[in-house]
Amino acid sequence: MLDGTVAIFCNEIEIADHVGGLVSKPRDYIPTFQDLGKWIDAIEEEDDFRFVIIMLNTCARNEAIFDLSLAAQCNENYGTIDLNPPGRRQTHKRRPVIRATTNLAAWFEYWKDDKPIKGYQDRVEKRLNKIGKPVVGDDGEERPGLNMPEMTCYTLRHFMATNMRRVSFPVSREQRSKWLGHQVKDGSKTTDWYETFDPDYPEEPMRATDEIMRKLQKHTTRSLFAPTVHSQSVLRVLK
Repeated sequence: MLDGTVAIFCNEIEIADHVGGLVSKPRDYIPTFQDLGKWIDAIEEEDDFRFVIIMLNTCARNEAIFDLSLAAQCNENYGTIDLNPPGRRQTHKRRPVIRATTNLAAWFEYWKDDKPIKGYQDRVEKRLNKIGKPVVGDDGEERPGLNMPEMTCYTLRHFMATNMRRVSFPVSREQRSKWLGHQVKDGSKTTDWYETFDPDYPEEPMRATDEIMRKLQKHTTRSLFAPTVHSQSVLRVLK
């Protein structure tokens, strides 16, 4: 039996070579600020808008946004959000601890909801993914609409990750990686745990996100900033 063992491929490149398939590659489509502004202005449902605000401010994956419970995952004292809820085991799609941006903290306080999104994930994703697609009129004819067929709710994560490298100050690759939930090989898990309580953790992506949100506001008529609330803290409403 040992002489006739079967080869097992775990690496994506090895699997592609073996079956003659393609290796995944980064998405080519990243919207401009102008296009994203038009796309946001076309959002009609409140749950959809809340999803977009949270995604832009956290770069979290879709499931993490719908799982979010502010009472369980936000630490007001340290201004952090643990995107991995209590009891959930980390997977290869790691959910990091990040700093709450000024923009998002204000929205949380304004919404006053422990679970910011009440709707079903599949419905929110379907509506958002449809916004940039051609529109079918009553006559059955397709019209271009916003003419952004490649725009999906997951594109927001790539938009933020790309523009985080283009802000007015340097954002280190290490902090960008941690913000996106990518594994950083240097250091240890113990060090990472202590770092989450450091006031500077990770300050650069947090500041970069707030800067991107201010720039994006110039290209959308809908306010990306919570009305009347300008809090620096997180979730005082839950006290």
